[in-house]
Amino acid sequence: MMSLYMFMIWLGLVRGELSEGQKRFVDRIEVLRSNGVTLTIACLFMALAAGNAAWAFGYRW
Repeated sequence: MMSLYMFMIWLGLVRGELSEGQKRFVDRIEVLRSNGVTLTIACLFMALAAGNAAWAFGYRW
């Protein structure tokens, strides 16, 4: 979930169309103002989610 939200913030930063809630979130975490940092964090969250899913699937067997 968090990775999707970070990708939405990254897309909003690229387009310059952030909602009020996203603007407040970015203002609180100043590092997110950089497009590259936001994209990197989104990819890290995505990798973490994929790793957790793979672990859970493998653990089930």
